[in-house]
Amino acid sequence: MISTNQFLKSPKLHIGAYRAPRRRGVRFRAYRPSVPKKYREVREALQEAGWDVLRQRGSHEIWGRPGEPARIVVAGKDSQTVPVGTLSSIRKASGLEHLR
Repeated sequence: MISTNQFLKSPKLHIGAYRAPRRRGVRFRAYRPSVPKKYREVREALQEAGWDVLRQRGSHEIWGRPGEPARIVVAGKDSQTVPVGTLSSIRKASGLEHLR
């Protein structure tokens, strides 16, 4: 029978104490930083893909395609950089995979 002291000292039995062996020769995935997109580039890409501005209030533009219920909100000045999450959301909604 294992006493409580032996249980706590054993690295394989104690939860959190066991660490998986490190694989040698495996490096991190190559990180390629992409150039940040500007709102101007996003608007141009949407326009080339057939999206139109349906309405606008202040800096918020609602983009849509004829016959499709999908809507995309683009909000920002042309010279501002699009945040990564916003760009990802626009890319998924529009289907434009080259927006990275």
